[in-house]
This record gives sequence, C-alpha cells and structure tokens, in this order.
Amino acid sequence: QLSRAYDSLVLAAVASILLGMFWQQSAFLGHDLGHNGMTHINKLDCGIGFIIGNLCQGISVGWWKYTHNVHHVRTNDGEWDPDIQHMPMIAMNEKYLEGVWSQFHRAQLPPTDTLTLAL
Repeated sequence: QLSRAYDSLVLAAVASILLGMFWQQSAFLGHDLGHNGMTHINKLDCGIGFIIGNLCQGISVGWWKYTHNVHHVRTNDGEWDPDIQHMPMIAMNEKYLEGVWSQFHRAQLPPTDTLTLAL
C-alpha cells in the first residue's frame, strides 16, 4: 500500500515543476559562475561552477566556458557561433538545411553520420 501513495499524478506534476525550477535556477547560477560574476574570485567561481554545472546540470563547466566564450566573440555568426549550431535538431534558418561549414566544429553541418541519417 505504501507504493500507492507515490502513484499520484498530482505528486508527479508538482515534482516535475520543482525539478524544472531547480534546473533553471542551476543554469542561471552556472552561467553567472562561468562568467566569474558571482564572487568575482576566479578559483572560487570555478569551484562552485564545477559543482553546479558538472554535478547539478551534467554540463562540463570547461566545455561551457569554451563554447560560450566563442559565442560572445562571434555572436549569431552562422559559421562560428556554437550556441546556434544545433543541427540536426534545430535549424536556425533554411541555409542550415542545405549544409553549412562550421568553423567552430571544423565540420559540415548537418553532420552526415549514422545517427543523423536515422533522424
């Protein structure tokens, strides 16, 4: 009978909302930490960012800093900005559907690997 207490659609919905809010707030904290904007102490922000990003979000803070810094240097540049190169899931414009050379990834977008062809 104890398992029936957890078999509730309302509890699942509330838990989903709370988890989504946690991830959203973790992402905002991780973003600010990645820019060294929380404590303004580089090593401390990196350490906290490692905990927030790597453990709470599952995103490598080192990878995020690398790609996000390129994003700030070449914002919305179709060939350079890794934050808008989400092929094959999202095409930012029709040019991406025909294929675009990514200077950042040093590869053709969309990639023509087995997974992409299956989609």
